Amino acid sequence: MSGKLGRTRLKVTLLALSFPIIALIANKDFLVISVTVAYTIVGDSYLSVRRRAKALNRATPPVNLAQHTYWNLGGHDSGDILSEEIQIFASHYTPVNSQMIPTGEIVSVKGTPYDFLKPHTVGSSINKLANGYNINYVLDGGAGKKMKPVANVHDKKTGRMMELWTTAPGVQFYTANFVINVTGKDGFVYQPHAALCLETQGFPDAVNHPELHFNHCDSSTIRCCLSSQLLLHLIYNEMVSSLFGLFGLFFMRKLRCILWLSQQYML
Repeated sequence: MSGKLGRTRLKVTLLALSFPIIALIANKDFLVISVTVAYTIVGDSYLSVRRRAKALNRATPPVNLAQHTYWNLGGHDSGDILSEEIQIFASHYTPVNSQMIPTGEIVSVKGTPYDFLKPHTVGSSINKLANGYNINYVLDGGAGKKMKPVANVHDKKTGRMMELWTTAPGVQFYTANFVINVTGKDGFVYQPHAALCLETQGFPDAVNHPELHFNHCDSSTIRCCLSSQLLLHLIYNEMVSSLFGLFGLFFMRKLRCILWLSQQYML
């Protein structure tokens, strides 16, 4: 489709791929879950991933799907992402113990290395952590199913920007801490912090922390932030959207128009 957006004329093209999966999980008996992942590209600047799951033979199985994509806005062979600037729209996070198991607490980021409410470089406080970032944030947009901002990432060397939005309540921020001597595209060898992940999700280890469910539950949906429980034949449905562009207010405004148009098509 095409039409006037401000003083420019924007042509939008849409490409969508959907991958259905039937998952058989052996426990006391077989649990059958139907999972579909749909990738949609709009124009050259917008990518969305929609994850759906349905329990087919038993009620209330726990489900928490995430997208483990690695990003380096400087280019895959540009080195580490420590100089990239990131802003995460989360005032709280879920801490972990020495074994990286969530404690069940929800803690303020204020005064910690996890505070990215204002934009900072990834490397600004990373040395205060043992290996780097690998933590779940509680997004400020709440548990509702509407799209909410997750993070902005900006590579000043190239001017590239990424905006991330989701319907999920949390996001796992990971800085490729254990990527060591991994051979990738064109034979380039990746090292720690060669990329970052922003994995939108329900809260990790949710099923073991029921005491927090009711404090963070969206009563209008079938799942809570901390326990993505599927009811028989009802659908778990999460979406994450990524916008890409060069630094500049006009261009980012144009990208937001693409986001709006594509959401009208898909939601």
